[in-house]
Amino acid sequence: MTKKYTTPKMKSIGYKFGYYVQASRYEGGMVAAVFLLIGEWCAIKSFPFYSTLLAILAVSGIVNSGSWINYIFDIKLDKFAKKDISFFRYISSKEMFTASFILLLVSSALLFYINILSFLIGLLTFLTFFTYAVPPIRLKILPPFDTILNALGFGTFPFLLGYTLAVNHLPWISLIRSIILGLPVVSYYLFISIFDIQTDKEYGIKTSCTILGFNATIITSASIFILSVLLSLAFFDLVSVIPISLIICLPIVVSIMIFKKIPILRILVSCLFLVWAIAVLLFLSVLSSSIITIAMLIIIIIVCLLVIYTYVKENK
Repeated sequence: MTKKYTTPKMKSIGYKFGYYVQASRYEGGMVAAVFLLIGEWCAIKSFPFYSTLLAILAVSGIVNSGSWINYIFDIKLDKFAKKDISFFRYISSKEMFTASFILLLVSSALLFYINILSFLIGLLTFLTFFTYAVPPIRLKILPPFDTILNALGFGTFPFLLGYTLAVNHLPWISLIRSIILGLPVVSYYLFISIFDIQTDKEYGIKTSCTILGFNATIITSASIFILSVLLSLAFFDLVSVIPISLIICLPIVVSIMIFKKIPILRILVSCLFLVWAIAVLLFLSVLSSSIITIAMLIIIIIVCLLVIYTYVKENK
């Protein structure tokens, strides 16, 4: 009797949720959430449970809302690059666009509940993803705006959002620090965009990487990362989460400059994000004993294990 009342509609809802998850940029949401936690720590040296949890859900929602919009306007490019966009067989572009704005409204409501300033920064974060992807603006094909918007959307604005959760103002030092924190995001964006240089050139679009070329992109990205380390030593406490986490990642950046074969680069670039995120969350977990940072640390470690498993499986 139970099977008889399990309708195709109920099944399709479950399947569609899975395809929306497939279209989500969970790694981007985690990057933004980690920067949010850094901002909150810099402001009040603690993580109030409910406001922090709501803010993490909100910033992850905004990132994924932007991700869905980016997929919609990149369909032709992604097909050309032979990327997996199979979810569009089950979700129409119109439906995904609607879902994106519903997710934005829910995320914005959570931030509005916290305070107005957080709400405004959340809207600015979404605006960066919107202008990055949507024609006729589509700044992702107008270098260097592609790098600038990634820095703002994943690093600078999430840090400021975290800062304003409990402190409803932005002192000048927080603004300077937010710009500095955008630099490692620029570096990481350039590193991961290396793998799209050839297909972007063949498709006929310009990005920062297609203009720089393979070798110059690696050198530029590594230089920006080193600059972020030096500036973090100048504008953050010497023994604090930002300088320490970036310095820990320096050997990986040096390795990327040395080993330039694509399979090795994919491993090293993945490790760069994972090692940085684990270092930050481990540091914050030890200092704060917050259940939120500990839970995020466990999630990142699970992601790390999944990445390793996927790589081993693909190379058997």
